[in-house]
Amino acid sequence: MLLLLGSVIATGTVATRYGNDAIENFTPAEITLVNQLYVTAPSGSVLIEAVHDTPWRYTHYAGYRYQTVLKAEPARPGDPQPGCASITQLVPSAGAYLIVTASQVTAADVLTTGPAEGLQHLIDRCALQGGWSIEYRNADGAIYHLQGTPNGI
Repeated sequence: MLLLLGSVIATGTVATRYGNDAIENFTPAEITLVNQLYVTAPSGSVLIEAVHDTPWRYTHYAGYRYQTVLKAEPARPGDPQPGCASITQLVPSAGAYLIVTASQVTAADVLTTGPAEGLQHLIDRCALQGGWSIEYRNADGAIYHLQGTPNGI
């Protein structure tokens, strides 16, 4: 009986940890993307992550202002659906840099924290509204420069 119970608990632990593993591991391309962000964004810039699941802040911690669009936690019933305004409200008048990685997209899906249509669809739709330019892209993500507006934060 004890062996059976132990097997059930072990199997359940592996299954529940799979989602965490999928969002807590970063590829070399994602690390490259973050390094490129630090090369691209001038010191003092606002850096925005789409989902709070980014391999950054290990260097230049005090040199930037960090913002997050979506928390890395499941959405609660009644939470508003994130939209383009969720991103643009974080952009100061001087502009900002948005980083979107493959692990962020996975985190939004696994945690159901993002918009119903998916995080990448939201980013693609917002980028079409203008004021966004791609600064760098690789296989696992992209860096966008977001132009600020005179009434930005």
